[in-house]
This record gives sequence, C-alpha cells and structure tokens, in this order.
Amino acid sequence: MTETERDMPMVRRVLVLHPDIYLFGGAELLCVRVLALLQYRFSEVFVLHTGGPLDVDRIQNWCGITLDPTRVRFETAPWPFGLRRLKRKPILLSHAIVIRAARRRHRRNDLIMSTGGECPVLAGPFPTIQFIHFPIFFFDREAFAYQGAANLVMGQYVIRAAYVLLSRLLAGWQRQIVRSQITIANSEWTAAQFAQRYGSDNVVSLHFGTDVSLEPGHPDWLPFAERCNDFVTIGRVVPGKRLEDAIEIVGRLRRRGHKVGLHIIGTGQGPYADCIQQLIAGKPWVSWDAGLGRDAMERAAIRHKWGLHCYRFEHYGISVAELQRFGCVVFVHDSGGQREVIINPNQRYQTVEDAVDKIDKILNAETQHATLHARALQDSEAHTCGAFEQKFLALLDNILSAPAAALAREYQTI
Repeated sequence: MTETERDMPMVRRVLVLHPDIYLFGGAELLCVRVLALLQYRFSEVFVLHTGGPLDVDRIQNWCGITLDPTRVRFETAPWPFGLRRLKRKPILLSHAIVIRAARRRHRRNDLIMSTGGECPVLAGPFPTIQFIHFPIFFFDREAFAYQGAANLVMGQYVIRAAYVLLSRLLAGWQRQIVRSQITIANSEWTAAQFAQRYGSDNVVSLHFGTDVSLEPGHPDWLPFAERCNDFVTIGRVVPGKRLEDAIEIVGRLRRRGHKVGLHIIGTGQGPYADCIQQLIAGKPWVSWDAGLGRDAMERAAIRHKWGLHCYRFEHYGISVAELQRFGCVVFVHDSGGQREVIINPNQRYQTVEDAVDKIDKILNAETQHATLHARALQDSEAHTCGAFEQKFLALLDNILSAPAAALAREYQTI
C-alpha cells in the first residue's frame, strides 16, 4: 500500500461477510488480506461473521497481517435458537447464517462484500462483490466431489443434500440474484464452475496470490541444496486435504529406497484429525506440527526441498502457491485451479501410483533439481499478494465509480 493510496478519499462504510474468520484456512486468509486493503479505503469496515469479536493479536500471529481496530470492527451473526447447540458449526451453514443476518444491515453500507462465497443479498443502489472459492449452494454429486466428498453412498448424499437445502433456505438463496452480483473467482477453473451452475460469464478470474516473509535474498533464506530431502504439506488438517494419500505416497517412495519423510504443518480437530494421528503413530518419518504461528511455519517450510498437496480439484490452492514461493518443488493432483499454479505437468499426478512414479523419477534425476527449484520460483511470481492487490484495487475503484454491468467484460484482461 503506497502513501498515495492511503491518502485517497474514503467511502463511508463497507460491510464484509464471512462464515468464520477464526477457522484460519485459505478463504480466511483471503478475507483478512482484503480487510487490510479496505481499512485504507473506507472509514468504517464492519465484518459480520459467526466467530466472535476482533482479536488483532490472534490474527497477526496466524498470518502476519495487522488490522486497525479503530477502522475494522467484527460483529457476530446470531444463530437461530434451534441451531445454537451444535458443537461444530458447519461452514456453509455459518455462511447462510451470516447472509441471513446481513439482510437487516445492508442498507447502512456503501458497499457489501462477501469473501466466503455467493451473496444472495439485494443491496438496492449499493454494489455487492462476491468472492467465489467454489459455487457452494449446489448438491449435485459433481459439486460434492469438487468439495472433497466423492463417492457418497445414498444415505450420506441425502444428508448432505438436505444440509445444502437448509442453508439455501436460511440464506434466502436465489440463482438470479447471485448471478447478477459482481463476481470474483479465485481461478479460471472456478470461474468456469460458476458459469456452468449460474449460467453467467459475468465473472472476473483473479488469482488471490500469497504473501511470504522468507524469499530469496532474505538472510534466513535456505538454498535448495542445503534443505532436507523431505516433503512438507501445509494448511488445515481436513478430509479434503487427503493426508492419507500423502502418507501413502511418501511411504511407497521409502519402499523404493528413497530416504524421505513427511512434515505436516497445520491445525486440525475432530474425527479426521484423530484418524490422521492414529495413521502416523509408529511412523517416525512423519511429523505433525499443529500449533505453529506464521513465522515458525515459514521457517519450517523452507527447510524442505519438496512440497506435497493431495487435495483433488483444489479450487485455487493458497497452500500450493505458498509452498512454491518458499522454493519447494511441489507435487499436486492434476485437477482444479491448482493446475494454474503448478505449471509443470511432471509435478501433477492422476493417482497415488502416478504420483509415486513421477516423484520417483524426479528424485532420481538429481541433475534436474536446481532447474526445477528455479522454475518454481519463477512460476511463483504470478501468485504474489502484490499482483493480486494491484488488480483488486483497480477493480474496486472502478466498481465504486462505474456501472457494474460492464465491469466484468472490462476486467477480463486484468
């Protein structure tokens, strides 16, 4: 943020909607980064979510971003009485509760922005921007598979479909309202998914990018040759991350004679986290750090040569982009928006067997390692926070000063 940008005239108030910022995943990182920009463009930034009051220190420790409590204020959307007793608050339901609460507040704002998904709120003369990580109000099997829930048996499918329908009802979801909003997708793949489900190509595709402290030239940067020959994976430990695949891949590589290990960095709770804890028991070559702050996470990640991300149909992949910016050579499933981050097809796989074969070849080709590392750093330049911020602020300025109907067409070339 330049001094010129900070001194620009401010619009009065913006309302930002998000399920729960304290979930601390990729969508939450995007939200906090957007808030950090909005606090210099608006005199009042109100955040409506389900996670409680603003905790500046907690957020700063997690992602290294500082929010100004004199301009940014968090409000908690109330849960309906019948849902308050839920021990775990599902993300889509939280989003629906926030949308429901926003209907009583939207007329007091100059701009509404949803950073957690579709926003079926008619804001009258005020513009509404919705960030799409993936279209979340659908319950076809393809949509479920793209959100990490493939091969559901009939009972599981019915329960999840009912959950989406309940969320639609609470949010007041209407396809026509959603398709009319100003829409920013996190990848070209996600933009195509939105167009397919809403029948609209009025979407701007904008990679969210990443912000890291440790880069080449930093005193603590570790050259590739000095790193350990292990794999690292970062991000929340949730079913969609398929960490069981990562453990299986590294285990098979070890059986092929490679002296490699796996370092899991990320928070996790619930049955899936318990399952992973049991799975790694008795495997000294797997370690899990669940409570690292941002600085410690970066310093741990750059000690590794290899990154591994097993999410299938990842909608963009902030974790993937971060690992690549840390100088890791990253391997991902050959699907979704992460194909736009990891350009080298030799680092993308279809199955666990395919992953083992491709990684095995690369591990054996030591003369190629320096080239792969250099290419990773080069490809990562398109996924910086600076690139995202420049394009987003240009789009925001035009939204606040021009008719919304022509915006997406104008900014398809950003």
